[in-house]
Amino acid sequence: MIDLLVLWSWEHDADFAALLQKACEAVGVSMRSIGNSGEVELKTLPAALASGELEAHCLIDRVWDWGGDWEAHVPTAKEFVPHVLNPYDRVKPVWNKPYVHFELLKHGLNAPYLVIVPSVQKRA
Repeated sequence: MIDLLVLWSWEHDADFAALLQKACEAVGVSMRSIGNSGEVELKTLPAALASGELEAHCLIDRVWDWGGDWEAHVPTAKEFVPHVLNPYDRVKPVWNKPYVHFELLKHGLNAPYLVIVPSVQKRA
C-alpha cells in the first residue's frame, strides 16, 4: 500500500509532482504519480483500485475536473481510497471564480474584482 497517490494531466503539474515526490521521500512517505503520459494507467485505475492491485491511503486528484474519460475513476477512488485530499464534492463549487470572489466579498473578505473575458477559442 502506498501512502499517497497523485493523479495529474496538465503539463505544468509535472514540476509539482516531482517536487512532491522529493518531499515525500525526504520524510519517508511513499508516493506514486500517474501523470499525463500515463493515460493507459489512468484508464485501468478503477480496475486496479477495485481489485486491490493498487492501494493508497490518500489521493490528490488533479485530472478528474477535465471531465469525460478523465473522471471515469472517480466513483472507484471514492470507494477504495480512504482520504481524497481534494474531495470532489467540495472542490466543484469553487471552480466558478467570480462566484468565489463574490462570496468572499459578501462575507467581508478582500478579493480583487474580476472582469470576465471570453476565451479566444469562443471568440473565433
